[in-house]
Amino acid sequence: MNKNFIRTLAATAAFLASASTLAFKDGTAGSTSEGELNINLIVEKQISIAGFDKDLTLDSGNSYTDSENVCVGRFATDSYSVSFSGANANAGVQEFRLSDGAATPTYVIYEVRFDDDTDAADVTAVDATTGVSAGPYITTNNLNCTGAGGAGDTDNAQIQVSVSAAEINAAGNSGVSSFSDVLTVTVTAL
Repeated sequence: MNKNFIRTLAATAAFLASASTLAFKDGTAGSTSEGELNINLIVEKQISIAGFDKDLTLDSGNSYTDSENVCVGRFATDSYSVSFSGANANAGVQEFRLSDGAATPTYVIYEVRFDDDTDAADVTAVDATTGVSAGPYITTNNLNCTGAGGAGDTDNAQIQVSVSAAEINAAGNSGVSSFSDVLTVTVTAL
C-alpha cells in the first residue's frame, strides 16, 4: 500500500510538472526565434464606504430616530454585505446599546436599520444579536464614490438608528439623561 501511494504521488507530481510546461513555449535557435507565454490578470475586489459627516442625535425633536446617508463604492464587484457592531455590545446577546458611561453603566437598547438606497422605503432591520444585515446589496458607484459614470449623487445607502418608546421610558426612569455609543459599519465585497 505504501508503494502504491508513493507511485500515485510521483505520477501526480509528473503530471503537474508537465502541465505547467504547457503554459509557455520556448523558441528554437535560428535566424529568428519565437516563444510563447500565458498572461493572467487577477483583479482584487475592493469596497469602500464614505460620507460619515455627522453625529446621530436621538431626541424628542426627531422622534428618537436619525439617519445618515453614505456612499458604498466598489471595484471589480457589484455586490456587498454589511454588518454593524456597537462599542457597548454584549456580543451575541445585544449588539446595539447606548451607555451612560458610568462605572456600572445603564444601557439603552437601540435599533439599526439599513437601506441600499437613500429613500428609506425598503429599509431592513439589522439583526440585533449578530449585527448582520440581510443582503447581498448592489452598488454601481465607483470605488472613490463619485457616482456611476463619475457624475450625480454619490450617496447610495442609508443607516438609520432609533430607540423604542419602552427604552425611552426606561432611560427616563433611570435618572440619566445622556447615553452614547460608537457604531462601526463594515462593508464586505462579495
